[in-house]
Amino acid sequence: MDNGAHFDGDLSGTVNGVTPPAVQHLTAEVSADSGEYQVLARWDTPKVVKGVSFMLRLTVTADDGSERLVSTARTTETTYRFRQLALGNYRLTVRAVNAWGQQGDPASVLFRIAAPATPSRIELTPGYFQITATPHLAVYDPTVQFEFWFSEKRIADIRQVETAARYLGTALYWIAASINIKPAMIIIFTFAV
Repeated sequence: MDNGAHFDGDLSGTVNGVTPPAVQHLTAEVSADSGEYQVLARWDTPKVVKGVSFMLRLTVTADDGSERLVSTARTTETTYRFRQLALGNYRLTVRAVNAWGQQGDPASVLFRIAAPATPSRIELTPGYFQITATPHLAVYDPTVQFEFWFSEKRIADIRQVETAARYLGTALYWIAASINIKPAMIIIFTFAV
């Protein structure tokens, strides 16, 4: 006999604590910084539970379709940054875990890190003893910057750029300025994305 007691309500807890909540709204934001690809993962949960941490698992898809583990991490925050990632197709899985090892439902997101497209056109703007070279992509991507190389001679084989040209820097555009720049002078820029 239950003497009129009611046993409904929130049954998500256990003797040791509350089952961790499911991870929701997982996103992966890819960025490039100094030639290094990074991913900032963000997520939230429907409720806040004290003592919960998050397990992250990052895998990359190999050429044969199998997944290879890239990194794992554990954090108490709802953001995490993975650094020094190579080009590839990735899967990020995040799940909440409480102090007793109980796990909430995971969330996964797929993302891709790919080499940027080559410029669709290059705008050359003349100035007073200078010229500005501005590469443009067919689809604007604010994370893409270009390497600028200079050579007084045309380089036919792109593989020889690093040995036959002088590295100028990495930027969205480049200004070549010198009192040695004269009208009708040929200036050769080489771009790398």
